[in-house]
Amino acid sequence: MRLALIFALLFLVACSTPEGPAQVGGGQEKPGCVCVALYDPVCGSDGRTYSNSCFADCAKVSYTQGECA
Repeated sequence: MRLALIFALLFLVACSTPEGPAQVGGGQEKPGCVCVALYDPVCGSDGRTYSNSCFADCAKVSYTQGECA
């Protein structure tokens, strides 16, 4: 019984360990920037296609509507 309790506690600790901020849209999100997962692509001035204008704003790049070529 004691061994089961130890394994349960270790499991809870392992599951609660943070892995860092979640990244949405291919890692384009910056810490502290929250964007919805809506696909409305924009082409950033850095040549990357962002999922939507929010992700481009978070990356601090100017953008135009549509995917990059």
